[in-house]
Amino acid sequence: MTSEQDIPLYTTDPTTGEFVPVENGQYLSPAEIERRRYFQKKKQQQAIRHAANDERTRKFGNFTFCRYTLSAPFWADMSNADLVRLFYLSTCMLYKRDTLYYSNGRQLTADSLPEVLQTSESTCRRFLAVMEQQGYLQIEDGAVIMNTEYFARQSIRHWIGDDRSFIRVYHNAYRYLYRQLKNKQRGQLAYL
Repeated sequence: MTSEQDIPLYTTDPTTGEFVPVENGQYLSPAEIERRRYFQKKKQQQAIRHAANDERTRKFGNFTFCRYTLSAPFWADMSNADLVRLFYLSTCMLYKRDTLYYSNGRQLTADSLPEVLQTSESTCRRFLAVMEQQGYLQIEDGAVIMNTEYFARQSIRHWIGDDRSFIRVYHNAYRYLYRQLKNKQRGQLAYL
């Protein structure tokens, strides 16, 4: 004696007219089965990508996007030391803000830059003058403001489609490297 669950149900395949088994109370066409497999595979790939991004963020900290043009990057005429300092300052950006802040939430000022950059005051003044002249940084009411045309900490979907490329500057990793190197060695970070 067999139970009702052991007896397979059949229905007619609308495309071929053949009898096919009904699974879980509904008929699935071969196209529907393939579509479901495709989306399940895509969902698994997204989960893997999200897990990898989460792991990188946990290990290296949040990141800032650096936006540049491949054919003529903005740093082409910049010294390595200035480039490294600029990238280091980009790690002080908050989400969707252009003003720079300490990690404790206090606003970064022009007077505090020598301490933050771990340089002499004369070097910092020269750096700041060059960055203001080229439009990468601004000083407004003492606060240091980064040009979001080059650096941003937010979604970059509105930038997609133009002829720019992006670099992720991971905050914890970059700060760690910057602080571990001596002043004369920091220029080597520009090669990264």
